[in-house]
Amino acid sequence: MNIGAGLAAVDGYFQAGEHAQDRDYLAKQRAFQAAQMQAGLDTLPDQTAADKARLGLSLDTSNAGRTVLPGQTANAVARQGLDSADLTFASGQQPVTQAITAGANRAALDNQPKQQAVATAALDRSVAQIPEDKKVQADTNATQATARHMQALVDLSRYLGANDKAGALAHVNAVADSESAQAGTRGKKFVDIVPSGEKTATSDNRAFDLVAEDGSKVSIPFAAMSQAQALSKTGKYTMHEGRAGDVHVLNENTGSLETKVPANPDLVRSASMNQHTPALLQIAHAYKLADPSLTETQALDKAKTSTEKPRHQAILDLVSKTAMPGQDMNKEYQKWADLYDKARGGAPSNSPAKPTIDPKFQNLFTP
Repeated sequence: MNIGAGLAAVDGYFQAGEHAQDRDYLAKQRAFQAAQMQAGLDTLPDQTAADKARLGLSLDTSNAGRTVLPGQTANAVARQGLDSADLTFASGQQPVTQAITAGANRAALDNQPKQQAVATAALDRSVAQIPEDKKVQADTNATQATARHMQALVDLSRYLGANDKAGALAHVNAVADSESAQAGTRGKKFVDIVPSGEKTATSDNRAFDLVAEDGSKVSIPFAAMSQAQALSKTGKYTMHEGRAGDVHVLNENTGSLETKVPANPDLVRSASMNQHTPALLQIAHAYKLADPSLTETQALDKAKTSTEKPRHQAILDLVSKTAMPGQDMNKEYQKWADLYDKARGGAPSNSPAKPTIDPKFQNLFTP
């Protein structure tokens, strides 16, 4: 076999295959381009319509701009006029503003020496007052220390007066560091209180010895304790006024209450008036039942107000609040009429009988 002829045949075979591949690629390319062209032809009407719409919108926008342009121009001109007027006004006011500022500066400059003189005088007074302030502070401190000392003795005298040694020791140890009870107690722990000394015709050296753990003693003169006891009896008083003009004085230390000004008889309920108090309370009870939101005080105030109304009006008001369907209205009216008259302080002119209390309310008014 001729080798040259075989190689030529093989080469021709491969070239034929490449030509076939090229022809296939070109066919696919033409098909793709044809599809693209067809798609362009299919969408061309829509693209044309969209372009026309965009051009129409641009035209309308331009027309609108031309329509509003004169107004915008007029507004701009008006704003410029306003700005010009503001500038003109500000320019005209500038001399006035400057004059005011200059006047204020001149006044401040003129007053500066006076203000300095006032400040200097105030400082001089403050400096001159320092020694007096120190004296006042020293006096105040001394007064407060004395008050603490006396209060400590008052408290101690109460414990000793009640024979409560444990309470007295606890109190002494509580105030020991501040030396409120007696000088020399700071830093000590006291375990006992022992009376010492005696009273004679010419002298009195009685004292209460505070005995410390270390055996040392701090004495409190009996005279100081007596003075403290007198102070505790004197105590702190407060005044209380009664509704009838009476004045009472309460000793807050001892709890005793003294009447310094007796009550005015004209303002005090008499025995005959007191017997009508239950009637007023029954009326208040009726208001409370009719309106449970009322407090006892509010109900009593309403009852008092009702007795100030005309008799017939007040009784009808009470009947309307308490009457139940089917009740005898005449009896209900008469019941409240009697209570109204009793609350006013007397029986009705046509019923001189002695006032009585409804038995079902009796427990409300029993002391």
